Amino acid sequence: MSKVLKLKDFEPKGSHHIFLDANILIYAFAPLANYKIQIQEQITKFLESARKVNASLYVTSLVLSEVYNVLLSSSFDSWKASAGATNPLNLKRDFRPTDEFKDSVLAVNSAIKNILKLASPFPDNFHNSDSELIAEMCYHADYNDCCFLELAQQKDWMIFTRDNDIINHPMRTIDVITNL
Repeated sequence: MSKVLKLKDFEPKGSHHIFLDANILIYAFAPLANYKIQIQEQITKFLESARKVNASLYVTSLVLSEVYNVLLSSSFDSWKASAGATNPLNLKRDFRPTDEFKDSVLAVNSAIKNILKLASPFPDNFHNSDSELIAEMCYHADYNDCCFLELAQQKDWMIFTRDNDIINHPMRTIDVITNL
């Protein structure tokens, strides 16, 4: 039976294999406007503990894509608010040519480099995934979450997440670590 492991009660071990969800990485590596500092500190402390005991931490390109897109979208939203434009603004057409965009890309790329110093990149193994299972899982979560669950279940990894769709997924067969 899969368990929900509370972060405050969980101690990582060197034998643990943990898949890191994008929401965890955003809190740890790219906190948005000092948002929920206590949560950021809990996550960072856990990741440091996991690193110290040599627990195996993993990310996929899809996770990093989610991190990238959330952070760039946040920068775009901030830029739009400061622009005060009356017409709708477009990220590609209006934001890309700006220095603010370039600064945002540099910041996001720096966050991703730091993530990759902590976690091992892992191929998503989509070619080995059970697409029928993922399709069935999608009745309870978005597609990326279902792909993450399928990969973690194939590898018998835990997932560290703050995503209720993953935590409460009725087809989840692996443990999750969370501070929700």
